[in-house]
Amino acid sequence: DHYGRSMASYGAFIAITGFTYHGPKQRIGFAPKLNAENFKAAFTAAEGWGSYSQKISGGELKAELAVKYGQVPLRTISLVPPAGKGARKVSALVDGKALTASVMEKGGSAEVVFSKDLILKTGQRLEVTLSSGS
Repeated sequence: DHYGRSMASYGAFIAITGFTYHGPKQRIGFAPKLNAENFKAAFTAAEGWGSYSQKISGGELKAELAVKYGQVPLRTISLVPPAGKGARKVSALVDGKALTASVMEKGGSAEVVFSKDLILKTGQRLEVTLSSGS
């Protein structure tokens, strides 16, 4: 009886965060609709959960995915670069260690693809910085 009402609320949460997830493809994405310049929200995945945050400043987007419990296998993360800036450059770190990643723009989003599949575990943080490169 009350399940439908709670799931309706979750639908609003998903819409505001712009959260997308596809476990088998190891893909996660965020496109915040509110306060994109300084945003933070929880996320859930098949094997874990955590928080996502982003800050936009000077035409650069800095995003962080922090796993609080379980694990999150990841190959691609989709983000929305600052309006009018695009994303030509990407840097990615897991717990301060550099990763090899490429970025391509796709329909207003930036698809960041890692050269190797990642498995982020409890306590680990992925940091991604997107910039126009100019």
